[in-house]
Amino acid sequence: MPRIIALFTYAAILPFLICAALPLAGIGTIPVLGSYAHIAASYAAIIASFMAGTHWGLAMAVPGRTGTAILTLSVILALAAWLALLVLSPVIALTALIKIFALLLIGDILLYKRSQIGTDYFRMRLIVTGGVILALSVTVITSPA
Repeated sequence: MPRIIALFTYAAILPFLICAALPLAGIGTIPVLGSYAHIAASYAAIIASFMAGTHWGLAMAVPGRTGTAILTLSVILALAAWLALLVLSPVIALTALIKIFALLLIGDILLYKRSQIGTDYFRMRLIVTGGVILALSVTVITSPA
């Protein structure tokens, strides 16, 4: 796996970690941007849609029912991420997005089992998705109701 992919993938987790750390630093809102929960939900929806698009591209090479399942899952998850951001409160949207990232991980597992992604990439996705889910969970726990 090229280093640039790993670098960008691991760097993409930084906004999640920053949003999780903001309440621990006593910061509840950022002027103009809003609450850290809103900021985290917005970024999470974008990244979830990006990952769903990645699955879409990879699934195009997977024949049969597995490919169709991954394609379908990718479309549903991208739409779900957008709808969560659009109609739910930030904290509830974050809860939905945690579930979306878990389902994206299932897509990664299916792609890995079909040898559509390599072991190094799959391990990286496990680490990053686990970190994203953990950071989003901290953001939900520390958010005012």
